Amino acid sequence: MTIAPLLGMMAYFGGEPATRALIASTPAHDITIAPWVKVVGALVTANIAINRAVDALPFREQRLRWRGRNGDRFWRINMVTSRVSARKNGITSTPYDHHDGTPATPAGCPIH
Repeated sequence: MTIAPLLGMMAYFGGEPATRALIASTPAHDITIAPWVKVVGALVTANIAINRAVDALPFREQRLRWRGRNGDRFWRINMVTSRVSARKNGITSTPYDHHDGTPATPAGCPIH
């Protein structure tokens, strides 16, 4: 499985130069992400259009409260995809200590 879709999402929201800087010294430095930026943009636009259309239907307030508690469609898909990908790669928890050793790590990606 390639990480290009994830990098495309990062580039869509944060810009391709910033994304490229993050992966410059990793094995992923030369992955093509421009097509994925367009795909993510199309998905974001579709998500907005769907939400706008659905917001015109009855029971809008209940849906907005539910969306506020559970996140919008794009966020829920992002979370499910991230959790499945992490599980496939052996990540079962996120204790937020993965960068504790970064100052002692040589230049490059600390994961590889």
